[in-house]
Amino acid sequence: MSGWRIAAVFVCLCSLFISTEALAETPRIAVFNYSDSLAIEVDCTELFTPHRVELLQNGYPLSFALKVSLSQDKKLWFDSHIAKASARFRVVYRKWDNRYSCELNDFAGYTTSETYESLDDILHELEERLFATFAMISELDESTRYYFNVNVEYRNMTFDDVKSADRWLRSNRHEKQLDSNGTDKSSFGEKVLGLLWNIASVNVEKDESATQRFWLSELRRVR
Repeated sequence: MSGWRIAAVFVCLCSLFISTEALAETPRIAVFNYSDSLAIEVDCTELFTPHRVELLQNGYPLSFALKVSLSQDKKLWFDSHIAKASARFRVVYRKWDNRYSCELNDFAGYTTSETYESLDDILHELEERLFATFAMISELDESTRYYFNVNVEYRNMTFDDVKSADRWLRSNRHEKQLDSNGTDKSSFGEKVLGLLWNIASVNVEKDESATQRFWLSELRRVR
Protein backbone atom coordinates (compact mmCIF):
# COMPACT_ATOMS: atom_id res chain seq x y z
CA MET A 1 0.00 0.00 0.00
CA SER A 2 1.31 3.44 -0.81
CA GLY A 3 2.22 5.88 1.94
CA TRP A 4 -0.68 8.23 1.23
CA ARG A 5 -3.22 5.51 1.87
CA ILE A 6 -1.54 4.37 5.08
CA ALA A 7 -1.69 7.96 6.35
CA ALA A 8 -5.32 8.29 5.34
CA VAL A 9 -6.28 5.04 7.04
CA PHE A 10 -4.51 6.16 10.21
CA VAL A 11 -6.75 9.23 10.21
CA CYS A 12 -9.77 6.96 9.85
CA LEU A 13 -8.66 4.93 12.86
CA CYS A 14 -8.45 8.09 14.92
CA SER A 15 -11.88 9.45 13.98
CA LEU A 16 -15.57 8.60 13.86
CA PHE A 17 -15.25 5.71 16.36
CA ILE A 18 -15.17 3.26 13.42
CA SER A 19 -12.94 0.72 15.10
CA THR A 20 -13.74 -2.56 16.77
CA GLU A 21 -14.94 -2.43 20.34
CA ALA A 22 -12.12 -2.98 22.82
CA LEU A 23 -11.88 -6.75 23.16
CA ALA A 24 -8.65 -8.63 23.75
CA GLU A 25 -7.22 -10.78 20.98
CA THR A 26 -9.35 -9.37 18.16
CA PRO A 27 -8.14 -7.19 15.29
CA ARG A 28 -8.91 -3.52 14.92
CA ILE A 29 -10.84 -2.52 11.82
CA ALA A 30 -10.59 0.80 9.99
CA VAL A 31 -13.65 1.57 7.85
CA PHE A 32 -13.54 4.23 5.15
CA ASN A 33 -14.73 5.33 1.71
CA TYR A 34 -12.14 4.22 -0.81
CA SER A 35 -12.85 5.36 -4.38
CA ASP A 36 -16.59 5.38 -3.60
CA SER A 37 -16.45 1.86 -2.18
CA LEU A 38 -17.01 0.79 1.41
CA ALA A 39 -13.60 -0.51 2.44
CA ILE A 40 -11.79 -1.86 5.47
CA GLU A 41 -8.25 -2.39 6.64
CA VAL A 42 -7.27 -4.78 9.43
CA ASP A 43 -4.70 -4.18 12.18
CA CYS A 44 -3.66 -7.57 13.63
CA THR A 45 -1.47 -6.27 16.45
CA GLU A 46 -3.89 -7.44 19.17
CA LEU A 47 -3.68 -11.04 17.93
CA PHE A 48 -0.04 -11.33 18.96
CA THR A 49 -0.47 -11.52 22.71
CA PRO A 50 2.59 -12.04 24.94
CA HIS A 51 1.60 -15.68 25.46
CA ARG A 52 1.32 -16.33 21.74
CA VAL A 53 4.60 -14.58 21.02
CA GLU A 54 6.23 -16.81 23.63
CA LEU A 55 4.77 -19.89 21.93
CA LEU A 56 6.07 -18.61 18.61
CA GLN A 57 9.57 -18.12 20.02
CA ASN A 58 9.46 -21.68 21.36
CA GLY A 59 8.84 -23.11 17.91
CA TYR A 60 5.05 -23.28 17.68
CA PRO A 61 3.52 -21.84 14.49
CA LEU A 62 0.72 -19.31 14.91
CA SER A 63 -2.20 -19.71 12.51
CA PHE A 64 -5.18 -17.38 12.19
CA ALA A 65 -8.34 -17.40 10.10
CA LEU A 66 -10.25 -14.11 9.75
CA LYS A 67 -13.84 -13.67 8.63
CA VAL A 68 -15.26 -10.17 8.20
CA SER A 69 -18.91 -9.56 7.32
CA LEU A 70 -20.84 -6.38 6.56
CA SER A 71 -24.32 -6.06 8.07
CA GLN A 72 -27.12 -3.52 7.93
CA ASP A 73 -28.49 -2.41 11.29
CA LYS A 74 -32.27 -2.83 11.33
CA LYS A 75 -34.10 -1.73 14.45
CA LEU A 76 -37.30 -3.75 14.08
CA TRP A 77 -36.07 -6.77 12.13
CA PHE A 78 -33.13 -9.10 12.07
CA ASP A 79 -30.00 -7.42 10.77
CA SER A 80 -29.27 -8.28 7.15
CA HIS A 81 -25.88 -9.58 6.09
CA ILE A 82 -24.68 -7.94 2.88
CA ALA A 83 -21.19 -9.20 2.12
CA LYS A 84 -18.32 -11.11 3.68
CA ALA A 85 -14.63 -11.80 3.13
CA SER A 86 -12.12 -14.19 4.63
CA ALA A 87 -8.36 -14.44 4.94
CA ARG A 88 -5.84 -16.57 6.79
CA PHE A 89 -2.17 -16.40 7.68
CA ARG A 90 0.47 -18.48 9.42
CA VAL A 91 3.60 -17.19 11.16
CA VAL A 92 6.65 -19.31 12.02
CA TYR A 93 9.82 -18.32 13.88
CA ARG A 94 12.99 -19.80 12.37
CA LYS A 95 15.52 -20.28 15.14
CA TRP A 96 18.38 -21.15 12.80
CA ASP A 97 18.51 -17.67 11.24
CA ASN A 98 16.45 -15.63 13.73
CA ARG A 99 13.89 -14.68 11.10
CA TYR A 100 10.14 -15.07 10.72
CA SER A 101 8.17 -16.52 7.84
CA CYS A 102 4.58 -15.62 7.04
CA GLU A 103 2.26 -17.35 4.62
CA LEU A 104 -0.76 -15.18 3.84
CA ASN A 105 -3.93 -15.86 1.89
CA ASP A 106 -5.52 -12.42 1.68
CA PHE A 107 -9.13 -11.28 1.17
CA ALA A 108 -8.65 -11.39 -2.61
CA GLY A 109 -7.54 -15.03 -2.49
CA TYR A 110 -3.88 -14.37 -3.31
CA THR A 111 -1.32 -16.46 -1.42
CA THR A 112 2.21 -15.31 -0.69
CA SER A 113 5.01 -16.59 1.50
CA GLU A 114 7.85 -14.33 2.65
CA THR A 115 10.47 -14.08 5.37
CA TYR A 116 10.91 -11.06 7.67
CA GLU A 117 13.38 -9.81 10.23
CA SER A 118 10.80 -9.00 12.92
CA LEU A 119 7.18 -9.34 13.92
CA ASP A 120 6.74 -5.62 13.36
CA ASP A 121 7.63 -6.16 9.71
CA ILE A 122 4.98 -8.87 9.48
CA LEU A 123 2.36 -6.66 11.11
CA HIS A 124 3.16 -3.91 8.62
CA GLU A 125 2.77 -6.35 5.72
CA LEU A 126 -0.52 -7.67 7.09
CA GLU A 127 -1.88 -4.15 7.42
CA GLU A 128 -1.06 -3.47 3.78
CA ARG A 129 -2.44 -6.75 2.47
CA LEU A 130 -5.54 -7.16 4.64
CA PHE A 131 -7.49 -4.54 2.73
CA ALA A 132 -10.87 -5.24 1.12
CA THR A 133 -13.79 -3.43 -0.49
CA PHE A 134 -17.31 -4.71 0.12
CA ALA A 135 -19.81 -2.62 -1.85
CA MET A 136 -20.18 0.58 -3.81
CA ILE A 137 -21.35 3.40 -1.56
CA SER A 138 -23.94 4.43 -4.17
CA GLU A 139 -25.55 0.96 -3.97
CA LEU A 140 -26.06 1.08 -0.20
CA ASP A 141 -28.93 2.64 1.74
CA GLU A 142 -27.76 5.94 3.24
CA SER A 143 -30.77 6.08 5.57
CA THR A 144 -29.61 3.15 7.72
CA ARG A 145 -26.50 2.35 9.73
CA TYR A 146 -24.00 -0.44 9.07
CA TYR A 147 -21.40 -2.38 11.01
CA PHE A 148 -18.79 -5.10 10.52
CA ASN A 149 -18.50 -8.37 12.43
CA VAL A 150 -15.02 -9.83 12.85
CA ASN A 151 -14.51 -13.52 13.62
CA VAL A 152 -11.08 -14.93 14.42
CA GLU A 153 -10.02 -18.56 14.75
CA TYR A 154 -6.61 -19.30 16.20
CA ARG A 155 -4.63 -22.50 16.63
CA ASN A 156 -0.93 -23.12 17.08
CA MET A 157 -1.12 -26.24 14.93
CA THR A 158 -2.35 -26.41 11.34
CA PHE A 159 -3.18 -29.35 9.12
CA ASP A 160 0.07 -28.81 7.23
CA ASP A 161 1.97 -29.04 10.51
CA VAL A 162 0.28 -32.30 11.42
CA LYS A 163 0.91 -33.79 7.98
CA SER A 164 4.62 -33.92 8.69
CA ALA A 165 3.91 -36.77 11.12
CA ASP A 166 2.80 -38.92 8.19
CA ARG A 167 6.34 -38.99 6.80
CA TRP A 168 7.53 -41.01 9.75
CA LEU A 169 4.47 -43.23 9.67
CA ARG A 170 4.96 -44.04 6.00
CA SER A 171 8.43 -45.34 6.73
CA ASN A 172 6.97 -47.92 9.13
CA ARG A 173 3.74 -48.99 7.42
CA HIS A 174 2.54 -49.33 3.86
CA GLU A 175 0.57 -46.30 2.76
CA LYS A 176 -2.37 -48.44 1.65
CA GLN A 177 -3.62 -51.87 2.49
CA LEU A 178 -6.22 -54.05 0.86
CA ASP A 179 -9.09 -55.60 2.81
CA SER A 180 -10.51 -59.06 2.15
CA ASN A 181 -12.65 -57.71 -0.68
CA GLY A 182 -9.68 -56.14 -2.42
CA THR A 183 -10.81 -52.54 -1.85
CA ASP A 184 -8.59 -49.73 -0.58
CA LYS A 185 -8.53 -48.95 3.11
CA SER A 186 -7.21 -45.85 4.81
CA SER A 187 -3.56 -46.19 5.71
CA PHE A 188 -2.40 -46.37 9.27
CA GLY A 189 -0.70 -43.01 8.75
CA GLU A 190 -3.87 -41.38 7.50
CA LYS A 191 -5.80 -42.58 10.54
CA VAL A 192 -3.22 -41.20 12.97
CA LEU A 193 -3.05 -38.02 10.92
CA GLY A 194 -6.80 -37.56 11.30
CA LEU A 195 -6.60 -38.24 15.03
CA LEU A 196 -3.88 -35.62 15.55
CA TRP A 197 -5.81 -33.09 13.51
CA ASN A 198 -8.95 -33.68 15.58
CA ILE A 199 -6.96 -33.17 18.77
CA ALA A 200 -5.55 -29.93 17.41
CA SER A 201 -9.03 -28.75 16.38
CA VAL A 202 -10.32 -29.17 19.93
CA ASN A 203 -7.90 -26.48 21.06
CA VAL A 204 -9.03 -23.86 18.55
CA GLU A 205 -9.55 -20.45 20.15
CA LYS A 206 -12.33 -18.28 18.74
CA ASP A 207 -13.02 -14.60 19.28
CA GLU A 208 -15.61 -12.26 17.83
CA SER A 209 -16.03 -8.49 17.85
CA ALA A 210 -17.96 -5.84 15.97
CA THR A 211 -17.41 -2.28 14.93
CA GLN A 212 -19.71 0.37 16.26
CA ARG A 213 -22.66 1.25 14.04
CA PHE A 214 -21.90 3.95 11.50
CA TRP A 215 -23.61 6.07 8.86
CA LEU A 216 -22.18 6.10 5.36
CA SER A 217 -22.05 9.88 5.50
CA GLU A 218 -19.62 9.66 8.45
CA LEU A 219 -16.96 7.79 6.51
CA ARG A 220 -13.85 9.68 5.57
CA ARG A 221 -13.10 9.63 1.84
CA VAL A 222 -9.61 8.30 1.16
CA ARG A 223 -9.44 8.71 -2.58
